[in-house]
Amino acid sequence: MEFNINGALDRLDNDKDILKMMISDFLETDKNIPGEFNALLEKKDLDSIRSLAHRMKGCLLSLGAETLGEKFKDLERGIKEGRYSLSDAESKLPGIISGFNEAYTYYEQLLNTL
Repeated sequence: MEFNINGALDRLDNDKDILKMMISDFLETDKNIPGEFNALLEKKDLDSIRSLAHRMKGCLLSLGAETLGEKFKDLERGIKEGRYSLSDAESKLPGIISGFNEAYTYYEQLLNTL
C-alpha cells in the first residue's frame, strides 16, 4: 500500500503539527472501524456501511492513504448508485479492512517519527 505523506503535508502547508494531530485523531477515533463494519454487515445495514465508507474515504485521503481512500470511495459510490448490494459489500470489505489495518499500523509508526 502506498502513502503520500508529502501530498498530505502539501495540503497542510507543510504543518507537521497539524498532520500529527490528524493522525492522532485517526488512531484514537477510528481504531474500531473493522468491528464497526462487521457489525453493520451483521445488521445488513447497507446505508450505514455507505456512510462509514464515506467518512473513511475523506479521512484516509486527507492523510495521504490515497489507494485505500479510493477503495472506500468506490464502495461508497457503488452503494449510493445502486451498483453494489450487501453481498458486494461483504465481498469487498475483507480486502479493504486488511488495507485499513495496514494503514493503521503505518500511521502508528509514522506518528513516532514526525
